[in-house]
Amino acid sequence: MRMAACVHHIQSWYAAKPLKLNATKTELIWFDRRSGLDDDKKIKNLNLDPQRSIPPSDVIRDLGVLLDCRLYMTQHVSSIHGQNMFFPPTQNSTSETLS
Repeated sequence: MRMAACVHHIQSWYAAKPLKLNATKTELIWFDRRSGLDDDKKIKNLNLDPQRSIPPSDVIRDLGVLLDCRLYMTQHVSSIHGQNMFFPPTQNSTSETLS
């Protein structure tokens, strides 16, 4: 599987540096807008080594944004809906208010 080969290449690069790929914080997601993949084409697990494997997720969080496998972002919109978002006024709107 090419995905596993890419991850192993990254692990090798990390090993050459004082870095380590943290399997507990690594997530796997397959983005596909189509209605569905055949069962034989779905990613089952990504095996990092015999002791560690990463199951695929339907939703992941990256930099505070929830991304779902279809890229609909419904979970992200639902999570921020109702939160008070404060955006300070721009300089132009402030100066117009003071005039």
